[in-house]
Amino acid sequence: MKKVIARFSVVFAAIVVGLTLVYLLAFLGDKSSGPAENLLNSLNRSVFELEEEYILKNKSESRAQRLQWLSASLRNKDSLQSLNRFLVGAYDHRVDISLQPILDLEDSLRTTFPLIHIYTAWGSKKEQRFPAEKIRAITTLGSIPVVTWEPWLNDFTGGENQGIPTGQDPNKGGLKRIVVGKYDTYIRQWAEEAKDSGVTLLLRLGHEMNDPYRYPWGPQNNQPEDYIAAWKHVVGIFRELKADNVIWIWAPHLAYGELEAFFQALIG
Repeated sequence: MKKVIARFSVVFAAIVVGLTLVYLLAFLGDKSSGPAENLLNSLNRSVFELEEEYILKNKSESRAQRLQWLSASLRNKDSLQSLNRFLVGAYDHRVDISLQPILDLEDSLRTTFPLIHIYTAWGSKKEQRFPAEKIRAITTLGSIPVVTWEPWLNDFTGGENQGIPTGQDPNKGGLKRIVVGKYDTYIRQWAEEAKDSGVTLLLRLGHEMNDPYRYPWGPQNNQPEDYIAAWKHVVGIFRELKADNVIWIWAPHLAYGELEAFFQALIG
């Protein structure tokens, strides 16, 4: 009964705060842009974090028990690689805010996912830093994090994109600049934080690199050898910094060709 009351209280509080935010946004209108908008977004984020904290507290123990067979692999890459079983996982675009959609999907399918997938782009924004809190939340639930790490290069605000002609998209031919070290400070910070996480990570770098339409690291902007060199450069930094808990995922688009040309990144 106490658990029911506690859950009701949390949900009720979240509803009240949510309705308050909606009212404030409607009341402020255009005035909500700038500091007011940032404040409201921060409050909104806090509501979701409170909800997720409650979810983790109540779900993590029972869920981790169901994934007990995976527990050794959470902090041992070799253990994960030696597992003789097929691992399934899921991604939902709302996981940037809360893991609840994944848990709801599990409930509907009556299963528990060993893998939980998140996306993050390169850049200087807060959300483009190493996702330490999300990694912690996933492993607390007993799953292995899968991170798709997308090398979009137009969100850097430091000196990374200096020297690029005015009006030129930093993403165009950007893999060559990765190779010569323009983004090493960012990559090194990521590698250090990945190592410090102490958990096994599946890192999917520059996925679907042979797709000539959707992603700027594709063949419309770069040659296969540029991708191979950039892959080796990034992986080399992680290895240099002893981020040995990372398992690298090579993920081409099967609908497009040139797989052999890009495959060298995996075997090199």
